[in-house]
Amino acid sequence: PEKQWRIWKEQFGRPEMVEVWKFFCGFTKLLHFDLLKLIKSKSYSTREKKTLPQLLMISIYEAENEDTAKTVFTDDMFKDITYSSSSAYETAILGYFLKFSSNTESLCLRAKRSPIQVELALPAML
Repeated sequence: PEKQWRIWKEQFGRPEMVEVWKFFCGFTKLLHFDLLKLIKSKSYSTREKKTLPQLLMISIYEAENEDTAKTVFTDDMFKDITYSSSSAYETAILGYFLKFSSNTESLCLRAKRSPIQVELALPAML
């Protein structure tokens, strides 16, 4: 686990590593891997901060680890998020996220190939 930690501390979030990261998540189920610790150990650019929640949602969906989902999806970074979707896969990820996200207050949905944007106040809907 320590070697994996060092590798992902350096490589996490790099666009060219996304597919490898998704494979890692699915293969290991993120067991014995503190995803929140990894996220909070790095600094991110403004652009990376905007895409980080969606990358985490994909990661946890691929891992199929409900304990990690419950821990990560209730973190403050998921209180107010924007999610872009252009496929059934990305819509399934959003559904998985909503199953565990009791802390989310607002969600902005954007279609990648459309100017349409929907903003939801989640506590009012739940």
